[in-house]
Amino acid sequence: MEFIKDIAMEMRPKIRYWLPCAAVDETDLREEIRQMKERGFGGIEVVTLASVPEQIARGDEGWGSDKWHKTVGVIADETLKQGMSMDLAIGPGWPIVSLVIQNAQDEAAAVELTYGEICVPAGEYFEGSLPVRRIVHEEGIPKLVAVMAYEETQEKVLKRKSFLDLSGYVKKTADGSVLCCDFPANEAGVWKVFAFYQQPTAQKMNSGQSYVIDHLSKKGVQACEKYWEKVWNSNVYSSQESIFCDSLEYETAFDWSHGFAEEFEARRGYSILPYLPVIGLNNLYPSGDLPGYRFSDPLYSDQINHDYLEVQTQLYCENHLNELEQMAEKHGKTIRYQVAYNKPFEVERSALCVAVPENEALGRPAIDSLKAMASSVHLGRKKRYSFECAAEFGNAYGQCYEDLFWWVKRGLMAGMNAQVLHGGSYSGKYTGKYSEEGQVPGVSWPGYAGFYGFISNDWNRTLSLEDARGCMDTIARLNAVFRKIARIDCAILKNTYCNDGLGSEFYIYPDGGQLMNYGYSYEFLSEMMLELPVCRVSNGRLDEDGPAYKCLIIDHERYASLTLLLRIQKLAESGFPVVWIGDKPIGGRFYSEVNSEEKRELWNAVLEKTWNADTVIHVSSRNEVPEILKKRGVMPEVMLDGKRDIMTAVHEDDKIRYIALYAYNRVEYTLDNPNPDEFGVSALFGKTNKSSYQRPGKNSRGTVSVSIRGRGSVWICNPWTGNSTQIAAGSLECQTADNQTGCSGYRKMAVDIEEDEMILLAVSRETGDCANSEVIASLTQRNDRVGEILFDTLELEEFCPNEYDEVSFLRSGFRKWGEPITIDKLRPWNELDSRLQKFAGRGIYHGKILLEKKMAGQRYFLKLGEVCDTFQVWVNDKKADFPDQVMKEVEVTNLLGEGENKLMVIVHSNLYNRLLEEGMVWKGNVIPYTQKKYGICNTEEKPVCLVSPIMPLL
Repeated sequence: MEFIKDIAMEMRPKIRYWLPCAAVDETDLREEIRQMKERGFGGIEVVTLASVPEQIARGDEGWGSDKWHKTVGVIADETLKQGMSMDLAIGPGWPIVSLVIQNAQDEAAAVELTYGEICVPAGEYFEGSLPVRRIVHEEGIPKLVAVMAYEETQEKVLKRKSFLDLSGYVKKTADGSVLCCDFPANEAGVWKVFAFYQQPTAQKMNSGQSYVIDHLSKKGVQACEKYWEKVWNSNVYSSQESIFCDSLEYETAFDWSHGFAEEFEARRGYSILPYLPVIGLNNLYPSGDLPGYRFSDPLYSDQINHDYLEVQTQLYCENHLNELEQMAEKHGKTIRYQVAYNKPFEVERSALCVAVPENEALGRPAIDSLKAMASSVHLGRKKRYSFECAAEFGNAYGQCYEDLFWWVKRGLMAGMNAQVLHGGSYSGKYTGKYSEEGQVPGVSWPGYAGFYGFISNDWNRTLSLEDARGCMDTIARLNAVFRKIARIDCAILKNTYCNDGLGSEFYIYPDGGQLMNYGYSYEFLSEMMLELPVCRVSNGRLDEDGPAYKCLIIDHERYASLTLLLRIQKLAESGFPVVWIGDKPIGGRFYSEVNSEEKRELWNAVLEKTWNADTVIHVSSRNEVPEILKKRGVMPEVMLDGKRDIMTAVHEDDKIRYIALYAYNRVEYTLDNPNPDEFGVSALFGKTNKSSYQRPGKNSRGTVSVSIRGRGSVWICNPWTGNSTQIAAGSLECQTADNQTGCSGYRKMAVDIEEDEMILLAVSRETGDCANSEVIASLTQRNDRVGEILFDTLELEEFCPNEYDEVSFLRSGFRKWGEPITIDKLRPWNELDSRLQKFAGRGIYHGKILLEKKMAGQRYFLKLGEVCDTFQVWVNDKKADFPDQVMKEVEVTNLLGEGENKLMVIVHSNLYNRLLEEGMVWKGNVIPYTQKKYGICNTEEKPVCLVSPIMPLL
């Protein structure tokens, strides 16, 4: 089988390119783009941030200026020449703004609700000022929306039927509005009076020049379209693929929009105004200021909140996302958008509305979080699920490629198949009006710091272009596999509108990983997605031509909508298995569907019929699910023994089925015990991600039983090289219905795997069942050590500016450092000589491999223990294939001879030790500093050795 050799540009990762607006030099701009191409990137996302000096942002080189458009034109021209794509951020940073909005009162600008509250005596006449607004801005005119009173039975708990509409008791006077009302008596002796006001958020970006748009109204998009229509009519931008929209970070006290109350009533059949006090949400960013009261019976306030959130989602999808996508498509572009999360919108439905949905890494490493939009991509037949990849607080210039691949592998296994690396900064050269010594103000070596120099890496400033290219080639090969049709075992219902992504592993489906460890793959669907035309059952599969789900899992749903219950009935009538965990729902999900006796009777009748349907399987806990699925014959595409933390993924075309196994480590959300070695949101995840996660090595290696479907030939694929090796056909045991698994059509193998290791298999899609065999295939690499590895000298070359006063990475290079170092023990460079504490560069190791006898038919792999950052290998003056930069190994079979073999290894560091140090502070926060250990290290867990693995290969 020919694995992926020729890599299409569209499979390659993109890179976010931070620019200081138009304060750039065209020659540097073009050279950086050429180098990004050489590094293996397939596209560039052009972004400006608040790090741009204010005088530049507000001057004639700012975002949206004529000079800015000229700069974008240069990028478009050079990316076109290089065969790359260009994406443009929709505005100068985020949240989304429009330059055509001139004041806060513009109906295209964002609005919010704010409120005030007071207590007044019951049974008395009251005349006084209305409750004042809790949130007040310097701009914008407030508008009174509603005034009401409730009896408060206990703190933050309201008596639902005590509602008083006080709107008719408000009088306008020269000094402002006054409430004049004779309040009736009540049991509590007081009334809680609420006043709600609509007002502009007055949030501005772009150094205070541009207003944030209303994300729930068409007028917000129309303001964007007025700007982009003018841009596209004047500039072709042939290489532009997408408009990019980052995560939702606009600030509102209480999410609202012009005409929201009227839209709500039209869609839900009742007015939201009397119920505004019980709207309350958690897990929003920014957090806002909502009342958050509850009724004595919380059922009603929960249902009303669901109605509110449903209308929010509908308006966001219809008026914002759909309109943006149509705007882009008119000009042959698409929208790539980090939809919904941070705000009160359903993320799965939102992801259906744009061509390229995107998720992000920053503070969101949990696998369940990364899966959030996967079902939308699969059911929506989208080619890409994009990943803003490897964003990390406090580890600038310290992220190694092993760290990058940790993010990439988790993303791939969660359904992502495209990456935008976060990110890369412009060189800093600039000779315009506000330049300082020929640079952007404040720039020091190695150049402009688009993300402040402390947050996330500059992936265009790693020290080896060739090594970067090898890593991007590998990611591109994996993307090519993971963009083939995904087959998913289980659909899990997820009904929530709040998605902050913060939680430990399996925080959405908290089964402790059982389902995955038995081989079942799963992703999350909302009830709305079950209504999609493709969600029909045929041959026992839901959406047979797509993910082909085998079952639906409903996990402890306290509320169920009428629409969901009816849909489950249809699934049951089709014989499709539905596993329902937990007790019967206590009520409808939406108040609008149960706010009359007739509606409640209908809901109860439908619930009873659905609950008792033949193919609805009831279990009390998640722990029972794997066993009940097995008993009902719902088997995974890849069976595991449940003993190890292993994820599976299956992707296929008409010729090949690819099976990925990934031994994941569990991330732990430690909100009350932040990690002192991390910074910002990353610190909330213990010793489980980025620099504080260390691959444990051979101590984590173990054997897992793996069973795969089909009778075709099986290959092991190496994404680092593009090579594949066939497993001997007679060494796979076929299982019959008499085997302990109780199912047929599988072949069983024992796989040896280490934590953070990914194994990729390819199976030819031949028809028919496999025949029985007594031999079990073993992918157990018994890593028999052979020969001896000896290193004798190390030459070091420092990476530094070419000239004393140079500040750009572009004009930097390697130069000899000191004399060769005699190696007595493989240790980090900074332990070899005290002068190497701040060293950055490359080390050239010289040594030899001693091999007494080379056995015919055996393969030989060089393992290099713990290497940081990237490395390449030469044996007998011949270069080996590009090594596995995670497992630190490379095959040298065809380069080795018997006896003494010349060995050279070149290792490149990154710039962390040189640029960062203890006590550095950013915006008042101390950045944790952990000195990196560059070079080759030989440890018990990660030994340097030559191995000859034994496995049944052709």
